[in-house]
Parts: sequence; C-alpha cells; structure tokens
Amino acid sequence: MNIFIDAYNLLKQLHAVKLVSAHQKNTFIDELKQFARNKGHHIYLVYDGGESFRPESDHIGPITIIHSGHRLSADEVIKQKILNFAHEHTILVSDDRQLCDYVAMSGFAALGTANFYKLIKADIQKEQRAFIEKSIAHKNPYYSSNPELDELMHEAGSVGYYKDIELCEESHHPQRLSKKEKKLKKLVKKL
Repeated sequence: MNIFIDAYNLLKQLHAVKLVSAHQKNTFIDELKQFARNKGHHIYLVYDGGESFRPESDHIGPITIIHSGHRLSADEVIKQKILNFAHEHTILVSDDRQLCDYVAMSGFAALGTANFYKLIKADIQKEQRAFIEKSIAHKNPYYSSNPELDELMHEAGSVGYYKDIELCEESHHPQRLSKKEKKLKKLVKKL
C-alpha cells in the first residue's frame, strides 16, 4: 500500500501546535518506520518548504520524505505524485478538505489524520504486547500458553479496532455506505 501523508497537516493536528519541532518530526518518523515495516507499506511523507526551489526527497527505509521546495506547496506535490499510483493501492492522509476533494475526484481515497494515527498507535501497541508475551514466555520456564485463551484474548483485543475508524463523511442512511465510503473502508482494512 502507498500512503501519502500531508505531513505538517497531520503533525499540527496531532500536537495542536502551529510550529512543529524537529523532535516531534523525528518521533513521528520513527513510529511511521515501525508501522510501515510491520505492514509492508511505502509511505510518502510530504512537507511544505525545504532548502531548494524544487521538491527534494530522502529515503529512510520504507519512507520517502519529500520537501516541496519554495515554489510548490505540499498539497501541489501530493497532487502531482499521487496520480502515478494505482487507486486501489494508494491512500491520502490529510484533513485538508480541498486536497481530499481533489484526490477523491481523481479516484483516490482519503483518511483523516486522527484516524490514521489511531491505526499507527494500535499497531505499535499490538507489537509491544507480542514482545512482552514472548519475553514472559522466555523468562518464566513454568509459563505455558493456552491456545484457546490466547485466541480469545487476540479476538478481544481486535474488537473495535476498525470500529474506531470514522469515515470522513457520514451517510444519510447509517446502514448503507456510499461507494466512496466502501472504498475507504476497504483500503483502511489493508492498513
């Protein structure tokens, strides 16, 4: 899956700040690297500005960090680059209504920043639980795993995982989803 992230949009919403610190950026990149590796995604993190007039990019594992440069905005870079990818394997993460509308008109799905961050945090917590369970099993020679209990706990932990993800636009009929909502829901399940 290819995930385009309107980086400053997400970080400013996440931290409720006007200026994002280098520490906040680096922490978020570390979380994204872990998420992308766990899920096999490629993430395009697009920032406004940079040192150059034209867009510049760096690669950190499965993440491509793009700075739009002085001439273009991050939104314009996303609009140009996202068109090179398949609709069914690409999603935009942003709360920018104009950008979301543009990619929707081009056939792509968009997910809100808060919902995307919930997915990242849920994945990190799942990995941490698995690590703790493995370390307990290795440290305690009398630890025995009950497969039925493990399966029950796994199911209980996954209940509500996608339930918390709200679609951007609510349907007029709660039991029926629009084509746009169905498409988004299908892509969110891949995340």
